[in-house]
Amino acid sequence: MLNFARSELDKVEICEHGGKRPGSDLLDFSSSTRDSYPDSKSLQFRSVIAKKYSLNINNIIAGNGSSELIRLIALAFLEKGDKVLVLNPTFGEYGVAAKIMGAQVLKPRLNFKTKVDAFCKLIKKTRPKMVFLCNPNNPTGEYLDKKSVVKIINTRKKCLFVLDEAYIDFVKNPWSSLGLIKKGNVIIVRSLTKAHGLASLRIGYAVSSPSIISTLQKVRPPWNVNSYAQKAAVSALKNDNDVFKFVSGVIRGKEYLQREFKKFGFCVIPSQTSFFLVEVGNAKSFKEKLLQYKILVRDCGSFGLPNFVRINAQGFKECKRLVRILCKNLF
Repeated sequence: MLNFARSELDKVEICEHGGKRPGSDLLDFSSSTRDSYPDSKSLQFRSVIAKKYSLNINNIIAGNGSSELIRLIALAFLEKGDKVLVLNPTFGEYGVAAKIMGAQVLKPRLNFKTKVDAFCKLIKKTRPKMVFLCNPNNPTGEYLDKKSVVKIINTRKKCLFVLDEAYIDFVKNPWSSLGLIKKGNVIIVRSLTKAHGLASLRIGYAVSSPSIISTLQKVRPPWNVNSYAQKAAVSALKNDNDVFKFVSGVIRGKEYLQREFKKFGFCVIPSQTSFFLVEVGNAKSFKEKLLQYKILVRDCGSFGLPNFVRINAQGFKECKRLVRILCKNLF
């Protein structure tokens, strides 16, 4: 069995704490609180996910959003000097988490479309300890098919592959990646802050082999997911129709905006998620002009794309308002 954990964690045991679980009728003399702590193990939330996707609860860990899970993965498995491969442009928190642990972050350029064979050769050449793969990718919206992802993962067995699927709910006909955890070197990270509308409550989860999840539990802070987030997440997971309606509306808005931006002569990068990239010349200037109309877009300079903005579709009414602003020929 592959073991990617830092050696220091071999001696770490999870600390038990006082306090009753929410909803318990116990008379609590174990802790000095006026109410109940959150369920530190997020058992109900994890059980709902396990049932929904036919997993074992020991394959799942809950996090305070996917960002915390990314930090926990780095904390559990990376050491000073380890090589971490991150395709750019992509979500910046991968590199931040790796650098906090003293890892060496390698950032080959993606240029909007992944060249899978070249990426596999780079993995063989650099021999990284960890690879972060955002699928669909933020900010490009590219979604790799199963064959491509499996090929990348099979390139190196002694490497931990972190597959971030925060935007998977917006992909039309996505393939299921959950079976990849059987390989023993894959962690799948998902978020309920996007399509499920729980951004302010912060909750997500990771799926992997029991041994990897067990290691992550050692570095997870107690009570990391609050009670309100857990309850809201359980409810959201049981209401697929609401998610479907929301996602359908956002995708409709995205497709409308893409057509309109093209009509105005902008270069639009194809995307399989809720957002898309638009080449606007000077992203900072474009953003500031729209702010005058109380409209906010993402300046992609932080992604190394100073000529692009990222547009994430909203409701159709809001999308039409953005188009009306563009019609003023200010850009």
